[in-house]
Amino acid sequence: MRKLLAAALLLCGSQAAAERLSRAEFMVLCEDHSALAATIMKERQAGAPRAEVMSLAKGDRAVEKMVAAAFRSSQRTTEKARAQAISDFENAVYAGCMNGAPRR
Repeated sequence: MRKLLAAALLLCGSQAAAERLSRAEFMVLCEDHSALAATIMKERQAGAPRAEVMSLAKGDRAVEKMVAAAFRSSQRTTEKARAQAISDFENAVYAGCMNGAPRR
């Protein structure tokens, strides 16, 4: 999970992005990223091939990093464990993103 959190911190934590957006706009961006993270991890846990999941990135480096982070996590064997992996990943991406949010 530490690796996932580290990857999440890189996704939205850019100072340049923080300077261009208000805190409210940044929160919406983080919500969007966390929803996408949940989709990515859901596909990972369902056994989708990496290439198929990577197609969600459409060339976006931040999303590519998210996919790579999801695939560093092992596929869980029970529904409960899969749901937990999805939730943990979504929350890690959101927390990492909000870490880069402007303070104003």
